[in-house]
Amino acid sequence: MSNVPTAANGEQRSLQAGEEPAAVFVSGIAHDFNNIVTVIAGTAQLIELRSGSGDPAGRLARNIIEATNRASVLVADLLSFNRKRAMEPAQADLNTVVGNAGRFVERLIGERISLEMALGGEALPVSIDAYQIEQVLLNLAANARDAMPYGGRIMITTKCVEVKDATDGEVETRPGRYAVLTFADNGAGMDVETRKRIFEPFFTTKKDGRGTGLGLAMVRSIVEQNLGTIAVSSEFGEGTCIVLRIPLRRD
Repeated sequence: MSNVPTAANGEQRSLQAGEEPAAVFVSGIAHDFNNIVTVIAGTAQLIELRSGSGDPAGRLARNIIEATNRASVLVADLLSFNRKRAMEPAQADLNTVVGNAGRFVERLIGERISLEMALGGEALPVSIDAYQIEQVLLNLAANARDAMPYGGRIMITTKCVEVKDATDGEVETRPGRYAVLTFADNGAGMDVETRKRIFEPFFTTKKDGRGTGLGLAMVRSIVEQNLGTIAVSSEFGEGTCIVLRIPLRRD
């Protein structure tokens, strides 16, 4: 039996002295909520394991597990937005972090969506917190999953590129060497107007209260905080491809 797949489980409860009362309140509620969700998810996993093939209880348990997965991503988003200081960047290899996060992504997207990963052969040392990379992947995976209700495919790739000109690529990027993370799906895609607004806080196209509009806004915030860039290409009915560029460490 496993916990809800989110790095928020390891989040420290302590907050720096001097933070606003609202920030302390939000953090406390988020942690307590995450503990409750973990218990619900664990119980549902036990029910699913003990249910026979075709047992309605097993299907209901799977619905509960999927709902707790969405809740876990929401908790992590709240904690990330609530932080008043930048996380201390630690040297991490992007390939290692992405590879380790793959199991969380698979658990989040479910069995109807296949996950393929093609990680670059060379090390990609970046100055970014591993937790932030995990949250980027989980938020992208949650959006891709919701765009493929009947199943589909997600492809995650990494590589190293050298940008020699600031206008090289879809968005302006400082010259230098970058780790590139590409996250692509063959889901519903987006029209032009939706694509223009996807990074706006609280903007969502999801129905029935399934979306908060914080996920992709947090993704952009993390990437830009670490001096990276993000580009999106998508056509309605043709899937979506999101490309992140994060500067490589020079040492």
